[in-house]
Amino acid sequence: MYGAKWSHSRSGLAEPLDHRLGANSEVFAVNDLVCYASGFLEVVDHVTSDRIVGICKKAVTMSATNQTVAKVQVPFIPLTVDDEFEMDLDAAATEANVGQFFQLAGLATGAQQVSFASASATVGQVVLTKLDPRGEGSTTRGLFKLAMPLQAFEPET
Repeated sequence: MYGAKWSHSRSGLAEPLDHRLGANSEVFAVNDLVCYASGFLEVVDHVTSDRIVGICKKAVTMSATNQTVAKVQVPFIPLTVDDEFEMDLDAAATEANVGQFFQLAGLATGAQQVSFASASATVGQVVLTKLDPRGEGSTTRGLFKLAMPLQAFEPET
């Protein structure tokens, strides 16, 4: 499985949906994790500064002038701190990894996975909350939550 599959929210069972203008020349795939960049929606990179805001629900390629001319909006499921979503890790994990933070692997749109090598006690884009959420014996599929949502406050150091 590539990308993220919305699992559930503590606030209800219905899959919420929002729309935002896509960034110029951005390529979106269904289930890509997305973030805001200067107010426009784009696919999350594997860098730590990208704060995940949702899961893309439509495969679409933006034109080079989407922000000013075409103005195509991308549908996505907005994620909150209470939402959980399934993703695959790029290597096998164990129960000892539950509660750890992870970064996304540096993969292209439509092929997002969580980087097992990025496991950390303190830093990451997502937190593993459950391994093998479907009870299939998988050591690479996990249930995750956002580590630092858009609404989080990060004090100056």
